[in-house]
Amino acid sequence: MSRLWTPDDDRLLRSLYEAGETMRAIASRLGRTPDAVDAHRRALGIPHRGRPMRPWAASEDAFLVAATKAGVPASEIGRRLGRTSDAVRRRREICGITRPRHRPYTPDDDALLRAGLRAGLTWSELASRLGRTGGALRLRAQKLDLIDPAPRRRWTRAEDDLLRFGYRSGWSGAGIHARLLPERTASAICARARSLGLAVYGRRWSPDEDRRLGELVRRGMSTNLIAADLHRSREAVIRRCNEQGLDRPPLVAGRRRKNHRGWTAREDEQLRESPDVDTQTLARMLGRSESAVRRRRKAMLVAGTSRSQHHTDLVRAEHATPAQIRQIAKAMPITPTRLIALSERLQLPYPAIRRVIRQVEANGRRITASR
Repeated sequence: MSRLWTPDDDRLLRSLYEAGETMRAIASRLGRTPDAVDAHRRALGIPHRGRPMRPWAASEDAFLVAATKAGVPASEIGRRLGRTSDAVRRRREICGITRPRHRPYTPDDDALLRAGLRAGLTWSELASRLGRTGGALRLRAQKLDLIDPAPRRRWTRAEDDLLRFGYRSGWSGAGIHARLLPERTASAICARARSLGLAVYGRRWSPDEDRRLGELVRRGMSTNLIAADLHRSREAVIRRCNEQGLDRPPLVAGRRRKNHRGWTAREDEQLRESPDVDTQTLARMLGRSESAVRRRRKAMLVAGTSRSQHHTDLVRAEHATPAQIRQIAKAMPITPTRLIALSERLQLPYPAIRRVIRQVEANGRRITASR
């Protein structure tokens, strides 16, 4: 369960963050995780101290395109441009630059890799010589049986018992890592929980979490910040607010959630009196969206348009669209059971479907050709 933040914690967080301390050091001082500290920093309105992103120049984009086509890894491109690998990958996605297929290893590459490992070179040095990433070279070395993968430490029975206790207590993976298993990462804890058959979703809410949720909702925090503070998903926060009778928090702090404008009796009457008017025209007349008009028509069991400017001579059945006529023609011959199913699916009365059947039988060739 999340420990509540005190005014002393807030003052310490603000002073340490403004002093330039790292997030990990601040979390260690406060006895919390870095994610919780960063989420509370945003909740307090403390501005991010990171420097703004440097815009990309045309020469940098040209170099990025050429280097990507040449197969240069993102880490090397970032080093030459003075940017991070993530910034290079994001720029590739924005510009639509696709990476070429991975360059296959040649016998000379394998020989250089063996010689470098015998000489004691580091992975970064090997990556610089071979023009590949250190992770790719490590995987290649494992495939060639040049190195043995580092064995993973097995989970003990005591660790499994602590993990089960943490999940029964309603703690998240990060909470179990901080309280019970500091030598294991949060991702490793979640992976072990899945292998043990423990629920990784739907954790029960503790009374402290419910109190914290109510406090954050009353403060007007957004759903994302509440989810980060409580180590929950946005859907879990919204569902718990509904269960507790709390107001649904906005997606963005300080912005109220818009309520849909209710339909008036005059608008409903206009929909009933306009069965032949297309949805787009009705939406423009009523000041609504087309999807709203379609949903309201369906709720009122109002049929759609009965005439079409493309098939005016084929549409003779009242309250049936060309698409409905094609569906009925496709389902022929119509049995009593099929007639009931079509009436429910197409929202058409039985007499209208029978009229369509007679029309299809009379003009079957023309309707079939128009499909």
